[in-house]
Amino acid sequence: MLVLFSWIGGIFLVILTGLLGYRAIVRFQLKQLAVDDVASVPAKKKLMYIKQRENEKHIHYLIFWGLGMTFFLFCLFYYTLTIQQKNTEITQQLTRASEELMTLKTEQKIFIQQTPLLEYPEKGLGLANEGWETLVKEKDNRKLQGEMEQTLSQKIAPYIGLSTVLITVEAATDTIYLSIQNEERGGIEMDKLVTKMLDELTAVKELKEVTFQTVLRADGKTQETEQWQYTRTGTEDFQLVSGKENDEEN
Repeated sequence: MLVLFSWIGGIFLVILTGLLGYRAIVRFQLKQLAVDDVASVPAKKKLMYIKQRENEKHIHYLIFWGLGMTFFLFCLFYYTLTIQQKNTEITQQLTRASEELMTLKTEQKIFIQQTPLLEYPEKGLGLANEGWETLVKEKDNRKLQGEMEQTLSQKIAPYIGLSTVLITVEAATDTIYLSIQNEERGGIEMDKLVTKMLDELTAVKELKEVTFQTVLRADGKTQETEQWQYTRTGTEDFQLVSGKENDEEN
């Protein structure tokens, strides 16, 4: 609609400008014809008549041009108000949608936190079958990366609680870094869960570093953070480089 209005408005302005330019040229040419330079009286009368008639036309064209510009400005003003009103409505709708989404997320978070955790299945969750190789090949595919993060988060949530997954792809070395964060809940044996998830993720040859974080929140603020960081070279087993076990050894 905006493009159509722009084209129509542009053509209309070109027409008005063309008429004004045409009348300016006619007026200039008439000024070049001096009545005194005409010898015969009939020719002088005819020239004076033509000048008078063209002057009247010039006034009519100016009036038409003014009305045309007034109409164009009115349409532009009306269209601007309409667009502004629509933008306001869209903004209000987006605000309401955002508020509803936040409400749903809050309710989902409460539901997940109140839902009893499941026991991690012996056969695993299939974490190694999430298209890691495709993610490395399509390094700049943010959509695929976001979908994988969401899928992994949904998969592990019933076992470790509400979680946030972050995947980082290093294009130069075709390496993937994985970070998993969850909130502290009673009854979670995070050490065992980390071991089980690592057993699955070991099969992902592109994955070189995995970080697990468990945070304790109170009144919306982070009170304490527990972290395990594992790295490896090649396709070897992951080794703990910082975390609970290392802290206890030190």
